[in-house]
Formats: sequence, structure tokens, C-alpha cells
Amino acid sequence: MAEENAVKPEKASAPKASEEAVANAQVGVEEDAAKAGSASAAAKAPAMDRRIPMTCVAVMIFILLVAFFCVGVQVVTDMVEAKNAPTEIKGKNATQGVDYPTLSRLPDGVAAEVNGVEIPESWIDDFIANMRAANGLESQEAWDAWMIENNQTTETIRNRIILYYVNQEMVDQIAEEMGIHPTEADYQATRDALMGDPERLASIEEVLKQEGRTLEDYEVDLQTLTKREMIGEKANEGITETQEFKDAVLQGIQAQYPEYASAASLDEVDSEIVKEITDSYKAMSDSQALSNKVAEFIDAKPVLYAAIASDAPYQSNSDAYFSLLELRQNLNKSGIFIEEGGFFDSLLSDIGGGAQVRADAPQS
Repeated sequence: MAEENAVKPEKASAPKASEEAVANAQVGVEEDAAKAGSASAAAKAPAMDRRIPMTCVAVMIFILLVAFFCVGVQVVTDMVEAKNAPTEIKGKNATQGVDYPTLSRLPDGVAAEVNGVEIPESWIDDFIANMRAANGLESQEAWDAWMIENNQTTETIRNRIILYYVNQEMVDQIAEEMGIHPTEADYQATRDALMGDPERLASIEEVLKQEGRTLEDYEVDLQTLTKREMIGEKANEGITETQEFKDAVLQGIQAQYPEYASAASLDEVDSEIVKEITDSYKAMSDSQALSNKVAEFIDAKPVLYAAIASDAPYQSNSDAYFSLLELRQNLNKSGIFIEEGGFFDSLLSDIGGGAQVRADAPQS
């Protein structure tokens, strides 16, 4: 994330790779979605064993057989429901609650598409490969254990990385449509704000380390953050001069500062306090305005993603693990209680390897 060129690299080139991507893919509402990363130019992780163990094949057959029984139970009891089905991207615009992107059939090698701009599947592959290499997860056993311990399936981790790139592209296009073209001074202001916040900087650096990235790799994310802020500000231009906004600021001051509980106007309040609350409310209002612009974009433009390929190079046995775990949950819901430490737990242990056996399925 170190200071890099203010000009964003061409999207045609492979991005730089890297896990807050896995946790922060949310445009306009989660400030450091960028901690996820553009694909890395660093050396790729060594080849890994992608074969699924025979134990896992047996588990899949077992799951299939039991599934037929579960369907019958569900019809009779209407109690079995998939509490956790980590198979969809659940990108949400926090203000509007808009789901995106939409599952679609895209050309081979394309993971997602934002208003005609393609996001290559190779970006996702490189991102995950670099993350695995940075954390010593090249072996299948280590990868499976990490995925289970971090509540991830092959699909959920891919989806969250896709969201990172989708969100970045949406911000670029919205900024272009609004005539927003940040200068080097704008980007430098964002860098300075980050460098002036040691706690936030340390948090970002720790995430980047886990992703196999550096501050220099974070530069594109900083540029995206700058554009997000400028979109919100422009969409919200003049808001502080409205009476509605001023009334809200006064109410906020009255709630936080008892000595001004009876103030009739901002003129009766200390100017420093007025500035503090005004700046805070303006930031929240700008964030809402950005959120609205994102919702409008999603409503008006095609934002698509492709289903995961069966031969994804980062496949994990966590898929079978969580499928079996969910099956046990469903059987228990149906009144068919599975003994702790029995056959199911033995299978879970075999699949999970060194991972700690979890009691819950992953949240998407």
C-alpha cells in the first residue's frame, strides 16, 4: 500500500494478488475493501496437489445417499432447511440492500463482467495462489485446514475476491460518468490520511502481509478509496447548507453535549463542536450518497459473474466438510440426532485433517 504512481495500471494486465479481500468486498460502506488486492506480479506459488482424497469421494457418495433420505424427511416434517448455503455472492449495498452481481453465462476465462468490462478468472487464481504462498498453504492439507478454520468453501472465497474486483470497476465507471478525475494531489491527500493514522496503517499492513502484498500493492486500492470519497462528496454537494442538515447537526449536538440541550440554533454552540459534528455527519451523508450511486449503477447496468469451474486450481475439501456438516445439522433439525464423536465426526475429522472440527457451516 505504499505510495505508488497515482495513475491506475491498465486493467488488461494481471492485477496484483492477495484476505481482507475475503472479508471486505463492499463498495461504499466498508472502508478498506481494498485490503483485498489486485493480482500480484510476485512469483506464483509452487504447483499443488489438487487431487481429492479417496476418503472424500466416499464421503460424497455417502452424502448423496443420505440426501435422498433427507428429502423424504423434509417433505414429511417441513423442518429441514439449508441454514447456510455458501453458494451465492451476497454483495450488498448497505443502504439499498441491493444484491449483486447476477449469475450469468460468460465467455471462458471470464470470472465477472461489469457493464461490458471483463474481469479475468486468472486474476482470481493469481490472487489466491499468492495468498497461499504467503501463508505456507501450498499443500492441499494445509489449504483445507486453513479453509475450514476460516469458515470458507472454494466458492465463498472466490466470490468475495470477485466482489473486490467488481466493486473496484464499478467505482471507476461511476467516477468516469460523473466526470471525476482525481489529481496526484487528491491521491496524496488519501495517502497522508492513512500514514497519519498509525493504528489503521498497522491493521492494513497486517492484512497485506497475510495476502502476500505490500503497501505498494495497496496503491490501486488507495486510488479507488479516493474516487469513492469524491463520488460521495459530489453526489452530496451542498448538503451542509440545507436546513434539514443543520437541524440534524443541532440535534446531534444536543444529544451529545448536555450543556447545549436547550440551544435553539448552531449559533449558540461552540464553533469547534459545530465543526466536529458537522464533519462527522457530512461523512455519513457522503457515504449514503455514494451508496445511492452504487445502487443506481447496479440497477441500470449489467453486473454479472460466472459460475465457478469444476477444475478451479484452489479447490478445497472444505466443500465436502461443510456439506457433511450441514447434512448433520439438517438431520438433527428433523429429529434424527447424530451422536457426538460418532461416524459423522470421524468423517469430518478425516476431511478436515489438521483443522479444528467446527460446529457451524460457513456464512456466505
